[in-house]
Amino acid sequence: MFGRKEDFDLTRAGDKKKRILFDRHRVRMLEWRLDMPITRAKLVNQLAAVAIAVPD
Repeated sequence: MFGRKEDFDLTRAGDKKKRILFDRHRVRMLEWRLDMPITRAKLVNQLAAVAIAVPD
């Protein structure tokens, strides 16, 4: 996915900045690994981790 270590480091720095800004502005962010299959159960668990309830 990343060609060089420098690209990876830049992406990580951008991700860190994004987390700080989201937190500062009270925006909840759902992070999902690209290699993690999306199922309803996993999605509900991830949303619960950021305090978002999903109706049944």
